[in-house]
Amino acid sequence: MSCEHEHERCHQEPLFAYSKLPTRILEIQGPRQVRLRVTDENERERYACLSHCWGNISVIRTTKLTYSTYLEVVPWKALPSTFKHAIDLTRRLGLRYVWIDSLCIVQDDAVDWRHEGSKMASIYAHSYITLVAAASKDSRYGLYRPEPPALFIEYQMQQKANQAPYSIYVHPRRDHYQFISNKLPLFKRAWFHQERILSGRLVFFGETELYWECRSGLKCECGYMSEPPMTNTLADSKAPGDIKTWHDLVIRHTQLDLTFNTDIFPSLQGIASMWQQQWNHTYLAGLWKEHLVAGLMWHTKSAKPRSTTYIAPSWSWASVQSPVDWWTDLVVTHRNTKVTVVAVSTTPAGQDPKGEVTAGTLVLQGRGIRATLEDPSDGWPQRKIQLCPGGVPSEAIFGQARDSWYPDVILQQNVDVVLFCMVKEKKNVLDFLVLTKATGHTASYERVGLAMSFQEDVRSTFDRYSEEMTITVV
Repeated sequence: MSCEHEHERCHQEPLFAYSKLPTRILEIQGPRQVRLRVTDENERERYACLSHCWGNISVIRTTKLTYSTYLEVVPWKALPSTFKHAIDLTRRLGLRYVWIDSLCIVQDDAVDWRHEGSKMASIYAHSYITLVAAASKDSRYGLYRPEPPALFIEYQMQQKANQAPYSIYVHPRRDHYQFISNKLPLFKRAWFHQERILSGRLVFFGETELYWECRSGLKCECGYMSEPPMTNTLADSKAPGDIKTWHDLVIRHTQLDLTFNTDIFPSLQGIASMWQQQWNHTYLAGLWKEHLVAGLMWHTKSAKPRSTTYIAPSWSWASVQSPVDWWTDLVVTHRNTKVTVVAVSTTPAGQDPKGEVTAGTLVLQGRGIRATLEDPSDGWPQRKIQLCPGGVPSEAIFGQARDSWYPDVILQQNVDVVLFCMVKEKKNVLDFLVLTKATGHTASYERVGLAMSFQEDVRSTFDRYSEEMTITVV
């Protein structure tokens, strides 16, 4: 494989070493013969990974009930087409092992799932190759597609009358739109977003052809595409201060689909592990302690009700059920930051703090002003915020003219809030977290939005009446 011998950048990857095997792996014992194997702690060998859509069907999986059976044999007839194709191709590539998530993790064991999920970065990063069932909406559809009609166009040719006629076959350029625009079924899945970034070498099985991607480039089977790799790797982040790389990853990730919203942190867990290894930063519910104020300045695309299942503290972008974004022109520095982070912590559900969490607390010290959220009126599509210093409504109304107000969640009428100043930008632009009393927490607040004001009357009212506060946000 030319990637192995000719790509200088790929040689920096761990792909070519005989890597430490995952905890469990599918061992291919022969054609149509496969079993689940528990590996030795320091056992090393090359292996493949499969990326696929689970879809809306019941996928064969390892459970506490099937575990002992699968250690002997995984019934070939029970495997869907995608799994069969991946196992067969892995064997034909000369590899003995393939990792498939539904079979190599005990799916009804939360402890095992969290433990193996914490190893996702290592599993995909050390895979010799990742096989990507990009065009299959579930595992019944397999890796391969029937050859499209008119694969070649024939032209009858004859240069001279006394010469025999001959044919020229032309391969038409294939349509790459579905691939380039991320419209293939697997590309819509958040789990695959992580798997693609972590993998050093991938082969995509598309609608009409194969695509190859490694750290050195992206190519298609017909030869039309030859581009830099599309993956936004964390290696592209040249300095610890480049938090924009992480924010871009989160922005993309929240646009993708998850079957279970509780998977939001596990589906980023491997990428977070890579970042932490690279920069030695502290991870906190999708944000980084070393860039916490900048991280807190996320906002939603549209407000939706908060999940009834606890996912994350309200100050984390993962607490909302909408895609999120960051203001691209906002640069947070020590000079323009108006808040002090007194304390911050999360409580992980398992051993890895980069996985699911059960609680999180943020203590901020700075200046805030009391206000009230009012219903839309006068044709304005969003709620206005009336500043109420000392509980008395003022003339300063936030949410008009050039102000920006992004609610995180759908709120009840006339909610009392605190505008807590985070950043003071150039030209006296003020950026606020919008906080309200947390349900069931008499002394704590929860975040309900992000606001930015350009208005002089808002700034002057804030400067005159804001109070020094120490606020706990949960």
